[in-house]
Amino acid sequence: MGSNTLPPYWQQWEVLNSEGEKEMRYAGRSWLMIELVAHKLNFTPVQVMTSNWAEVMALIKERVIYISPVVYTVMPHQLAFNDYSTFIEPDTLTFSMAVPSLAPRWQALYYPLSPVVWFLVLLSILVYPAVLLLLSYNRSVGGLQVMVVMEATATLLGQPLPRHLPHHTYLRLLVGAWLMFGVIFATAYRGNLTAFLTIPKFPPRAETLHQLIMTDAMVTVPWDDGDDLKMFFGESGSPDSQELSRRMYKVLDTETGMRQATYMNEAYVYVRKVLEMNIAQHFTSHDGQPQLYVAQENISPGFAAWPIIRDAFFKHTLDWCVNAIVESGLSEKWMSDTLDIARRESRILRRQEQDASGNTPSTDAARRVVTALTMTHMQGLFFLLLPGFLLGAASFVVEFLMGKVVVGSERKRE
Repeated sequence: MGSNTLPPYWQQWEVLNSEGEKEMRYAGRSWLMIELVAHKLNFTPVQVMTSNWAEVMALIKERVIYISPVVYTVMPHQLAFNDYSTFIEPDTLTFSMAVPSLAPRWQALYYPLSPVVWFLVLLSILVYPAVLLLLSYNRSVGGLQVMVVMEATATLLGQPLPRHLPHHTYLRLLVGAWLMFGVIFATAYRGNLTAFLTIPKFPPRAETLHQLIMTDAMVTVPWDDGDDLKMFFGESGSPDSQELSRRMYKVLDTETGMRQATYMNEAYVYVRKVLEMNIAQHFTSHDGQPQLYVAQENISPGFAAWPIIRDAFFKHTLDWCVNAIVESGLSEKWMSDTLDIARRESRILRRQEQDASGNTPSTDAARRVVTALTMTHMQGLFFLLLPGFLLGAASFVVEFLMGKVVVGSERKRE
């Protein structure tokens, strides 16, 4: 048999035995499956060491090895050279991209309310002073009418109640209704703004093949079987799959492709469980937040199986054993256990790194940590403040010049 390290399907490493000699150790779902099949069919699996998956497939074609006990996408163009076992699972080829981050936007102060609400608020601000002035025009309110308008409008911005209120009942009712409107509006806005800043809405992310194509992102594939993947999608009748094939280019390995996806507008295409395993091991921060995500939809509608030689004499018996393992649920159980072990070891490793650096917060302190708001959240506030400063400075200059003109004209009259 032939295989390479591909967690969580296949893991291999060397250890020293009691006699000081090197021995291979294996783990992963595929090893557990082939070990059980070998026990049932009474044979001993012997691994031929290979450096990449292209070499594994070439050795199967040359009948140097009989089987590769790691699931591989059933590709039509390979059926002329090798066969496959019975289907083990649906093809889980998918893609991984960087988790979208919040971009600084001045609209942060605008989003808590819909455009219709903002329009109605603006309309109310324009209509209310006009109605108040109209009702108080023929009444003995004097200069109080302008002051009432200014004070009532200020209450919408959270200012205190005015010292002097109108004496007429209908004006008091009008101002009271406005105050009630201001309280409800301010409370709703503050509540939605707090929720928007503390639980921000992230940009949408690509979850399907069509959405990935619409992002104009480049796509990376592993070096050893990248040619097969490009040919597989290129020969598809789907326009999206053909476009995906045109965007593909090869990188050294899975970790390289996923690392590039964290800081470039790229997606890495590979098997779902492999992507999840690598994210758990290498692309999760100390606080448990992943840097990458795996798309919800698989991009290939086929199946995955073990590659074997053509016209294999053992295919019928092998298929019977594989079907028994899959139908009993052992395949999914072993995969779940392998991923759980990887996640647990990753958490332990991150905790050890924190202990070594001395930056591990206590449990109580960690619960009290409040994420500080950054310019990503508060940019709109400063964009609102800057025009206010500029308008205030412009008003000061205009008033200063007008004052100079008035004083000069008065002196000429004298």
